[in-house]
Amino acid sequence: MRILIAEDDQVLADGLLRALRGAGAAVDHVASGSEADAALMTNTEFDLLILDLGLPKMHGLEVLKKLRARGSSLPVLILTAADSDYAIGTFDGTTFTPETSRIHGVSGLAKMRAFYAAQTFSDIPDGRRIQIGWCRAGSPGMPFNQCMSLPSELTLR
Repeated sequence: MRILIAEDDQVLADGLLRALRGAGAAVDHVASGSEADAALMTNTEFDLLILDLGLPKMHGLEVLKKLRARGSSLPVLILTAADSDYAIGTFDGTTFTPETSRIHGVSGLAKMRAFYAAQTFSDIPDGRRIQIGWCRAGSPGMPFNQCMSLPSELTLR
């Protein structure tokens, strides 16, 4: 599998590159929207685009619009920094249509805007599904600014 990562945060990009290459993927990285657009125009070998929306030189949505205007159906995973508010809706590759009003962040943490993503593990041997939240953490003097939450078991009730 060949993946293009369009991400301007070098720390995040390095982590993705290490993880994906470690899993056997061929991975290219660009740090701006214009570089992503150029790479997508010149290379049709990509199987997946991991796209940050807040890219310099061209917004990620503009990259996506140009990609779709060229008739590409390349799968795109949007990865972007955000607060812990969210909405449920549909996205057609160009426009997000909310089906709910904005839902405010995790109870007790909404003021911190801590959670910005989640990772779900569904291959646990006993059949459980576990989710871990990715969080921002103010850690003055430390070489990191992110953390992971305690695991939560996901069930349908």
